Amino acid sequence: MSMKVIAYANGNPLALEIYGQELKGKMSEMDAAFVKLKKDPPHTIRDGLRSVYNSLDIESMSLDTSDLKIDVKHDVFKNMFNLRYLRIYNSSTKDVTGLNFPNGLGSLPCQLRLLHWENYPLQALPQNIDFGHLVELSMPYSQLQELAAITTKNLKMLKRIRLRHSQQLVRFDQLLYAGNIELIDLQYCTRLERFPDTSELQHLRVVNLSGCTEIKSFQGAPPNIEELHLQGTSISEIPISMVTHSSQVKLDRKKLLSILDEFEDDEHIDLESVTNMAKVSSCTRGFGKLVHLNMKDCSKLECLPDMVSLESLQVLLLSGCSRLGKIKTFPRNMRKLYIGGTAVREVPQLPQTLEFLNAHGCKCLESIDFDFEQLPRHYIFSDCYSLSSQLIAKFLEKGLTRVANLARAKQQELNEAPEVSMCIPIKARHRALFSLQFSSNAKIDLPPLIQKSLSGFAMSVVVSFKEDYHNALGFGIRCVCTWKSGDDEPDRILERFYQCWAPLEVPKVERDHIFVFYDTGMHPSASEDSRPEVTFEFHTVSWGNKLLGDTCRVTECGVQVIKPPTDGITTESEAIRIIEDDLPSRPSSREPEAKTRSLSSRDMLRKLVGCFSRVKKSRKDRTKTLTDRERSEREAFKLALNTAENAAANAVVII
Repeated sequence: MSMKVIAYANGNPLALEIYGQELKGKMSEMDAAFVKLKKDPPHTIRDGLRSVYNSLDIESMSLDTSDLKIDVKHDVFKNMFNLRYLRIYNSSTKDVTGLNFPNGLGSLPCQLRLLHWENYPLQALPQNIDFGHLVELSMPYSQLQELAAITTKNLKMLKRIRLRHSQQLVRFDQLLYAGNIELIDLQYCTRLERFPDTSELQHLRVVNLSGCTEIKSFQGAPPNIEELHLQGTSISEIPISMVTHSSQVKLDRKKLLSILDEFEDDEHIDLESVTNMAKVSSCTRGFGKLVHLNMKDCSKLECLPDMVSLESLQVLLLSGCSRLGKIKTFPRNMRKLYIGGTAVREVPQLPQTLEFLNAHGCKCLESIDFDFEQLPRHYIFSDCYSLSSQLIAKFLEKGLTRVANLARAKQQELNEAPEVSMCIPIKARHRALFSLQFSSNAKIDLPPLIQKSLSGFAMSVVVSFKEDYHNALGFGIRCVCTWKSGDDEPDRILERFYQCWAPLEVPKVERDHIFVFYDTGMHPSASEDSRPEVTFEFHTVSWGNKLLGDTCRVTECGVQVIKPPTDGITTESEAIRIIEDDLPSRPSSREPEAKTRSLSSRDMLRKLVGCFSRVKKSRKDRTKTLTDRERSEREAFKLALNTAENAAANAVVII
């Protein structure tokens, strides 16, 4: 018990003396008495510590309230004139107040630079508080209702306000006087109904209103804002269109003259056209530097405006916008796009810069505009059941073309991630697009000729998900590649980890899915005269590369070889050509193998283009009347075959 008391008092002589007096003679009840003292320290300790601290010239104070439950006098900070950094926090996961102020709080030090106070127990700050030196105000999980007590005339030093999870907050107006504010974090302030106009705040870069369910609009965008988080709000119209629809358009003389110069006829100028052009020119005035826009789970959002002029926007999150059914255009420099769970049926042309596309749960998605040169490197179509075989084949074709050109251009630099990855639900009509065997392992032989020009592998992995699967830990595929060259050489093992879904990114899937990886970095060197047997083992793992349980397991897999084009840039028709050399598989008595074989370009295209409705050769079927859809599919299939037969000879090699 003595050691417990010393550790709790942290060696403080005054505290040890007082605790010793309180516990003296209580041998049978010492444990219970010590617990009681921890919850309610003697007044002599509090008064003694207060007198000591008041006599010191304190500049910084940090207090963990997780094990405290005490009443504090209203003038506790009265004599702490030089206190600059105050941090009161709770290191425990328990939601406890810690400090109680039965008579309120009279004041706070006027020299504070940092005020970080978790679970602040009062509804308001001390009256007429002067924050003239304050740089950061951080009071998460507070009971604050408003910030009216702050002296608004002197907030020029304030740069960051963090009041997240302050669920009693109903008013937030004082920031208009903080001319140098850079960040405002009010996420999950669920009673806040209005956010003020911030168009005059030149330095404001980040605004986070996620979880503010009563917010219905965002007016007056800061001119230099870079991140805007509106997840889970009640906004029904994206802020860009709100500015566009504004009836008040202010233009300076220079901008007005530039608009008038666009009219060829100087004598007849349509004033309505001028007004419309003025609105368009001002619609992105506050979003010209916006990089990250989060509209996730905005269930009232139904459509998006034209966003092509938002040239700085790189990340757009629209997942969970269940009413969103139409997208006109995307920002031209966007890199990441999240549209999972929306009602979108058609995706317009994707920007050339796009690297990641997550469309999980877009069950209505049927069409994607393929009028772009390259595919995103990573794209997720889990639970997208309306995708046709033709569309999936087009994605495979686009992805393979990109990989082939990258492999040639980069001269096979080793990478930690695949060049292209893809996830889709696997259906019977899709299986013909892939070379699969019912096993979690695959084996191939690599003759020396193939090794010299090897660019990597195309891997297909089918995963079966049980009904109780829930993506709490993230999901990925681990590939263990073993190269066996002969008896005289040791096996070479290369392990790759492909991260597919972040935790909760794809919460649940309903059916089996196939994951496709085009990897141009998976080719360790081998001796010129060797013919290694390469074994691939696939496992389902968490985001931290830990094996997952039986709720998801690999049931099928297939591996194919990728070779670069012999000359020039690979076109989509060239990307599906097949090498004439056959790579025989070595039989194994232990496990089934994913076999490789040589196909003609016509056969491969038949696989890539998709499983069209085949017409049987019986006389009865030949005379059967075809539906419009069958005629369309047959004509598309014939056109695709003709394209393959006319393709050039130079090709990427897939076996």
